[in-house]
Amino acid sequence: YGLGPAATSLTLSANGATVLHLLVANRNPALTGVYVQRTGSDELWLVGALLHWELEKLHALVTR
Repeated sequence: YGLGPAATSLTLSANGATVLHLLVANRNPALTGVYVQRTGSDELWLVGALLHWELEKLHALVTR
């Protein structure tokens, strides 16, 4: 699933406190979704590939 050290880490904060921390891993074989895991949880979710695309756009903006 790609949840090792190479996984993308996404942290959402509000008022200085962490609200949500996710590991965003590989795309599924059909390329329609990405595997996501909330830190501290054993559950693995498959979410739409749009998340991966949006994170790529943010990364491109930050690394310009």
